[in-house]
Amino acid sequence: MINISKPTECCGCNACVQACPKSCISFDEDKEGFRYPHVDLDRCINCNICEKVCPVLNVPYKQAIKKVYAAIYENEPIRATSSSGAVFSYIAEKVLGKGGVVFGAGFDSNWEVQHICVQNEQDLSKIRGSKYLQSRIGDSYKRTRTFLEEGRIVLFSGTPCQIAGLKNFLRKDYENLICIDFICHGVPSPKIWRLYLKQIITDSNLGIDLTDIKSIHFRSKSMGWSNYSFLISSSNGVREVSHLEDYYNRAFNRNMILRPICYQCPFKGGNSGSDFTLADFWGIKDIDQTMYDDMGTSMVISYGKEVVGLENLRFSEESIDCIRKYNASYYESAGIDDNRVVFFGHLKDNVNIIKLFKHCITPTLLQRVSNRIYRLIHKKSI
Repeated sequence: MINISKPTECCGCNACVQACPKSCISFDEDKEGFRYPHVDLDRCINCNICEKVCPVLNVPYKQAIKKVYAAIYENEPIRATSSSGAVFSYIAEKVLGKGGVVFGAGFDSNWEVQHICVQNEQDLSKIRGSKYLQSRIGDSYKRTRTFLEEGRIVLFSGTPCQIAGLKNFLRKDYENLICIDFICHGVPSPKIWRLYLKQIITDSNLGIDLTDIKSIHFRSKSMGWSNYSFLISSSNGVREVSHLEDYYNRAFNRNMILRPICYQCPFKGGNSGSDFTLADFWGIKDIDQTMYDDMGTSMVISYGKEVVGLENLRFSEESIDCIRKYNASYYESAGIDDNRVVFFGHLKDNVNIIKLFKHCITPTLLQRVSNRIYRLIHKKSI
């Protein structure tokens, strides 16, 4: 039976919830806004399936990197709305063209993130682009198994822990399954995102509510790939801020708002069981300028499977050493920001989240002293 005694024992993949034959495990938010499993002991039959599928208790075997590519999908409108080189969209289109289905993270009606299933190219835009918070998996693992048993090709994309959860949930290999993860920095809590979006709407002079929002981009390229921006488009206008000035992005990049297990992630270095790992190829300008135009280049890490049908994909094979040099997060977990305990200690449902970000990210001298005292008093192990 799953029994989470401390937050670093759970990655939030939801595999245990979907695998339980008695549906006696709920998935509830804690005070930080991260979801954890809770077992109804009156209905539990002690079958221990939840423990068998847990990727934290059963980390998939480490895979050897076969090849590394720099790649660009030469469909400029698609690449413009993708986070990097649009390789995910390219592979997804290939899968859909063969009658397959694609799972990925998309926004719901409240602009929170959940995993959804896409079965046509028109809907691919819903799961294209980065979403900087932990998505709700829902019943995506169960639906994936159903499609696989029907003989359809399934492309499942997610964080490394979500891929590991899926592989353990399935408990057998499928030739018609393609798994793609990405080099993960860590996942912020949905609660923080809800509060931030609410505060933006409250403070904004656009005069909008959730129903007026048309699109949200965490990685808009209107200012360039390297200087990506956070952009909200609504019926009344556009709010766009460079990631260097946006407080949510700054807190994310400082490792202040991540799930506790992200600071000691067990799925680094190819431990998820995925077929491909995607990332931004940030150093490509120094390696091969023909693959750089500041509109996005993907790093593609392959563990054996080849990307088929390369006619619309511009790519070059690169050294495996470039991963550690330009994307060290592939191997290394995020370090804990000093003010994480301060931030979450003051996180309340009615807090002005932007003021709290400012207090923790760019504190005054008095605030720095106050934060240090708070950390010493409330210091805890994650």
